[in-house]
Formats: sequence, C-alpha cells, structure tokens
Amino acid sequence: MGLVLALLAAAANAFATVLQRIGVEDAAGDRDVKGLVASVLHRPVWFAGLVLAAASFLLQATALSLGDLSTIQPIMVTELLFLLVILSVWFHRALGWKEWLGALGTAFGLGLFLATGNAGGGHARPSTADWILLLVASGGALVVSVLAAQRGPRWWRAAAYGFAGGIAFALTAAFVKTAADQWSRGPVYTLSDWQAYSVAGAGLVGLLLSQHALE
Repeated sequence: MGLVLALLAAAANAFATVLQRIGVEDAAGDRDVKGLVASVLHRPVWFAGLVLAAASFLLQATALSLGDLSTIQPIMVTELLFLLVILSVWFHRALGWKEWLGALGTAFGLGLFLATGNAGGGHARPSTADWILLLVASGGALVVSVLAAQRGPRWWRAAAYGFAGGIAFALTAAFVKTAADQWSRGPVYTLSDWQAYSVAGAGLVGLLLSQHALE
C-alpha cells in the first residue's frame, strides 16, 4: 500500500510542477524571493498547483508512515516519468530520443536500486549526533547550491536551485518519517519533538527554491 501511495504522490507532484511552472512563467523579472512570491500570489493556476503539492505531501507522508524511508522515497523519482507523460498527452509536445532515453534510464536505475538495495532497518531513532551531522552536511550543500545559482546561464541556475530544493525536500521526508514513527506512540510524543515542526520549515524552503528553479 505504501508503494501505491508513493506512486500517487509522485503523479500529483508532477501535475503540481506543471501548474506551478505555468504560474511562474510570467515572473521572469522577479529575481528576489519577495518579488516572486508577490507575483505568483495573483495566479490562480499556481494555487491549484499548490493544492496538488499539498495532496502529494499528504500521500507521501502516509506512505512513509507505512514503509521505510529508503524504499518509499526513491519511488518519488517516478515523478519524472509522469511529467513526460503529461507533456506528451496534455501539451502535445513531441518528445525526442533524449527524453525517452532519460525516462528509460530513470526507470531502469530505480528498478535496479530497489532490487539490489537490500534496504533494512530504518526503525531506530537517529541520535542527536546523527541529526547534527545530517543538518550540517545538508545545510552546507544547500548553501553551496544556492550560491552557485547566483551566476551562470539560465539552465545552470535552474539546475542549481532544483538541486537545492531537492536537498530541502529530502530533509522534509526524513523529518516526516521521524514524526510518523512517533505518531504511533501518540500525538503528545509527536508534538514534543522538534522534527515535527521542522517539517514545515524544510518544506517551505524547498517550495521557495523549487519556484525559483521553475522561474
């Protein structure tokens, strides 16, 4: 069931990406966060994408509560495959061999990872030292990516912002998994941990960075 929910989350996120891209396509002149947010808030299509993104988050959170992080999270990569189908069917865009080769490579790589990954464990709570190492490493990579996005051609800046957003969303998934495991002990245990509140912070950072990548 967790894998099915993860696939639904990936599909919803692909649709959300398309709608949010439409919402920010006219905001090319807004380089700062304040200007970009002010611009997209006047576009209903962007809000529709935001609703779908929220639905994707809920599906992903439920999937993470049912399965391991190392199994559920890689399934979200199928968002790329769903995105190609949307571009082909909805926008009638002719996809070339590079797009299909990338899709096949993604599918093959994901299948190989799931088949040989031998994922196990994942039920013990990370220690404080583990969280510190994770946050320092992720935060450092995120800062480097954002700095790299300040210069260069548009494709480079988009890729750098997308990479930074991916780091933030990966952290969000880790926080969600921890909070979901705590939920089985009761809401009090969940709300007493800082990871539950970090979900909103990491998710918001990922959302802002992904909007800059789309813009």
